[in-house]
Amino acid sequence: MNIKKIEFIGDYQSWDDALAKSDGYDSEVILNQTRKASLKVKLGEALYERDSYLFYDKIEYPHYLIAALYKNSIIHDSKLNVLDFGGSLGSSYNLIKKYINDSVPIKWNIVEQKKYVEVGKRDFQTNELFFFENIDECLEKNEINFVLVSSVLQYISNPYLIIDELCNINAFHLLLDRTAFIKGTTERITIQNVPSFIYEASYPARFFVEKDIKEAFAKNNYISIDQFKSLDKNSPHCGKGYCKGILFEKNTID
Repeated sequence: MNIKKIEFIGDYQSWDDALAKSDGYDSEVILNQTRKASLKVKLGEALYERDSYLFYDKIEYPHYLIAALYKNSIIHDSKLNVLDFGGSLGSSYNLIKKYINDSVPIKWNIVEQKKYVEVGKRDFQTNELFFFENIDECLEKNEINFVLVSSVLQYISNPYLIIDELCNINAFHLLLDRTAFIKGTTERITIQNVPSFIYEASYPARFFVEKDIKEAFAKNNYISIDQFKSLDKNSPHCGKGYCKGILFEKNTID
């Protein structure tokens, strides 16, 4: 595969069909490249990374995420206890930590695939940044008040089951960021091909119908209180659809 930009191909009937014709997201190539990029950030050789792609010149802060975190911290006595579902090796944490005042105590808990957790604990874990293999393991150690799901949901075979599990945490805020949607009434399952200058891989990718996602959260008693354009709104990651973020808040009124 020799492509020059991210591309989405096909319109598959099922996730398994797309998976059978692609490498899959658990490829060692992705983990190795992500680790290399994350180490460069840790050592100060790059400003930050997004999906293992390094940025050297200027930080583009996710101000909507930072604002949501500050709002949550005010509600919870200036403390942040975040569950970052599918948070890689700390991409979002490393970015927002450069901006958030040190006076706001943070526990940033990443739930990831086992091999990411092994690398994370060995190379990146600190007294603020932690790694867990599943949600239950994280909840045994922490009382979560904020859930982040950034560029993750569209790469999961059972996204609506995951939505239910994340909502069951009962965090006050849940931010769904960098999520791919498509206009119309039917979601689309594709294969995303990634060029070698990022990492050469392919995996299934889903484009959601926005109404379906909002209804899935609503039935779990979460209401949408804000919407925003994601940082990569003009990125090829969006394909023929569009990328956006939605901030949900727990509805505490019976």
